[in-house]
Amino acid sequence: MTELNNPWLPEFREHVYGLGLISLNYNLFESTLQYILWNYTSVTTANFFFDKWSNEERTAAIRHFSKETEDDPIVLDHIDYLMTYFSICVENRNILMHSRQTFTGDKPPPGVLSIEKRLRDRTGGKNVFHLDLEIIKRVSNEIIAGVTYSINLDQYVNYRSPLKRLMVGNAPAPALPNKPPLPHKLDPHRPVVNLQADSAPPQSSEAK
Repeated sequence: MTELNNPWLPEFREHVYGLGLISLNYNLFESTLQYILWNYTSVTTANFFFDKWSNEERTAAIRHFSKETEDDPIVLDHIDYLMTYFSICVENRNILMHSRQTFTGDKPPPGVLSIEKRLRDRTGGKNVFHLDLEIIKRVSNEIIAGVTYSINLDQYVNYRSPLKRLMVGNAPAPALPNKPPLPHKLDPHRPVVNLQADSAPPQSSEAK
């Protein structure tokens, strides 16, 4: 059995560890959105959405149900911001978790992991990303900031219910959290490449 501390490319051990943390942190962020939805619909309905639907459908459901029942426009603005924040984290996570290591194209500097992500349209196009440890740490930290924001927003919204106030007694009301800066979107080192288009010979102006 291959030892966990003996990867094929040992220079990327910390990169792989960071990618694992991103996966775990993202799953935590995903679960906190369920708490937000519990404030605006039944637990059974919220669980159904999270068990059966995609993240795009989940965020749409949260926006829909909160707009149906939430009276505070400031809270609605925070929920909409949280959904936007989460969507960027989803995009970054999907790039990192659904890519593969690549050794083609421009050679990255030492300590930089090069990955490629193929496009969904199956035309052969792909994006190439060069990841140093700072980028990986940034993505992980931005997801954790989203987790904290989501939990604090849920606590603020949930505290307003009479049942919750009865349970917490004289505990002070939580403050409305500050909005964290939106996450940075991962930018490809090279733009999208369509392999099929690249393989076609160029047409001369006379042939047009």
